[in-house]
Amino acid sequence: MRFPLLSKVLAVGLVMLLMAAVLARIGWLVDERQGRRQQAVASVKESVAAAQALLGPIVQRRCTEHWQRLVGEGRDRRSEPERRNFVLQATPETLAVDGQLTSELRYRGIYKVHGYNGQIVLDARWDDLAALQPRPEHTGSTIECETPTVVFAVTDPRGLRGAEVVVDGQPMRAEPGTGDAVHPQGLKVRLTGRAGNAGMVGTGGTVGVPGTAGATGAAGTPGMAVTSGAAGMTGGPAPAPLAVKLTLQLAGTDRLALVPAAASTRWRLRADWPHPSFGGRFLPERREIGATGFDAQWTVSSLASDAARAVVQGAPLCGLDALEGRSMPPRAATDKPRASSCLDTLSVNFFDPVDVHVLADRAIKYGMLFVVFTFMAVGLVEVLARRRVHPVQYALVGMALCLFFLLLLSLSEHVAFDIAYAAASGACAGVLAVYGAFMLGSRWAGAGFGAGVAALYGMLYVLLQQEQRALVIGSIALFVALAAVMWLTRRVDWYARFEGISRAAARPAQA
Repeated sequence: MRFPLLSKVLAVGLVMLLMAAVLARIGWLVDERQGRRQQAVASVKESVAAAQALLGPIVQRRCTEHWQRLVGEGRDRRSEPERRNFVLQATPETLAVDGQLTSELRYRGIYKVHGYNGQIVLDARWDDLAALQPRPEHTGSTIECETPTVVFAVTDPRGLRGAEVVVDGQPMRAEPGTGDAVHPQGLKVRLTGRAGNAGMVGTGGTVGVPGTAGATGAAGTPGMAVTSGAAGMTGGPAPAPLAVKLTLQLAGTDRLALVPAAASTRWRLRADWPHPSFGGRFLPERREIGATGFDAQWTVSSLASDAARAVVQGAPLCGLDALEGRSMPPRAATDKPRASSCLDTLSVNFFDPVDVHVLADRAIKYGMLFVVFTFMAVGLVEVLARRRVHPVQYALVGMALCLFFLLLLSLSEHVAFDIAYAAASGACAGVLAVYGAFMLGSRWAGAGFGAGVAALYGMLYVLLQQEQRALVIGSIALFVALAAVMWLTRRVDWYARFEGISRAAARPAQA
C-alpha cells in the first residue's frame, strides 16, 4: 500500500461515519418509543380524564331586551319587533380554594401515566350582585331575565366524580353543563328562592322601582309591571350578598390549573407527589417540597391579574385547550365579543424527572462523543505502544459502544432507570475489557481500556442527573481529556512514529 497512514485514517473515518448512522437510527427508535408513549398517555386521558383547569364559580344571568323599531316611510311606515340577547356576569370578591390530591399511576402496556384524584373545596363570596342588574339600551324597551345561575367550568367533566354545592348555608342541586358558549363543560346551580330573584317585566325607558300594573312613580313615570310566572329582571336594590361553597371530587392527568377569577384569590394545594413543576402566570408565594409530597399556596389579587375582567369579556382557556387539542367554540353573535388575550392560570404539573425516554434521548446526544473518545484512546495505544489495530477492530469497539444506548432504552422500559443503566454499562464495559485484552495484547491494557470506558459511562450518568449543570461538567471533562492527551504525547516524535508505522505496513507488501 503506497499511503498506509492515509488509508488508515480514511478507514477509521468511514467507521466513525458508520457509528454516526447507527446512533442516528437508535435516536429514531427513541423518538418512535416516545411517540408510542404519547399515544398511551392520550389513551389514558380518553379513558379517564385529561388535564384539568378550573374556572369559577361565577354568577351568570341571561337576559333579553325587546323593543319596537320603526321602518319604512309614509303610509308604509310600520314597527317591527327587535331583540337583544346578553349575559350578565358577576365574579366573586373573594375566592378561597383548598385542595388535597393523591397521585395515581395508570398503565397502558409498558408505559405509565401520572394521574391524580382528590378533593377540591372552593369557597366564593360576593358582597353584592349589582353587576346582574340589566340596563336597557333602547327607549321603550322591556327586559326579561332568567333566574341567575352559579356556573363552574372544567376542561374535562369526566373527572368530576362528585359535587356538593351549598348556597348561603343551604344545599343546592347541581346540573350538568354551564350553558356558557366559551366554557360549556362543567356544572351550574340555579339560584331559585333568593331575595331579588322574582321574575318581572319592566316597561318604559328606564328600570324603575318594582310596582304594580298601571302604577305611576312620583315623577309620573310608568312603574315596573310584575308578570307572574315570567322569569324577568330585578329592579330596585341589588340582592343580598352571596356565599357559595363547592366541594368537588376531581380526577385528572398530568396537570391541574386554576383561573384566579376573583378580586382576591387564595389557593392552597397539597399532594403526595414529590416532583411538582409549578407554572402558569404566577408561581406560589409559599411552597414546601419533600420526599412525601408538596404543599403550595398562591395569593393573587385583581391588581396583578385581569382574569376576572377577562372572564366577563369572554376570554378562552387557550393554553390548556391547545395542549389538549380542543378547539374553542365560537361565541354567539349576540353575546359579548371575545377578548383577544387568554385567561391567566395558576398551575402545577405532576412532572416525572425520571422519564426514561427523555433520559435515553439525552444520553444518545453524547454517543458520538463516546466514540471519538474511545477511538482517540485506541489511537494513542497504537502510537505509544506501537500496537497496530485494524479498522475492523475499531468498528467492533464502536458497535459495542452504540449497543449500550440500545440496551439502556430497552431495559429502562421494564426496570428502574438506575438498574438499567448499571446493567447496560457494566455489560458493555466488561465486553470491551475482554476484547481490549486481545486487541491490545495485554490483560492489563485490556483492564485499563475497560476502566476507561466505565469512567466514560460514569461521566455520562453524572451529566444525565445534573441537567442544569451538564454543559459546564461536559466542557470541563473535555478540557481535562484534551489536557491528558497532550501531556501523554508531549515527548512523542510524531514524524518518527508515523514513519515507523509506514515501514511496518510496507514490510508485508514487500514480502
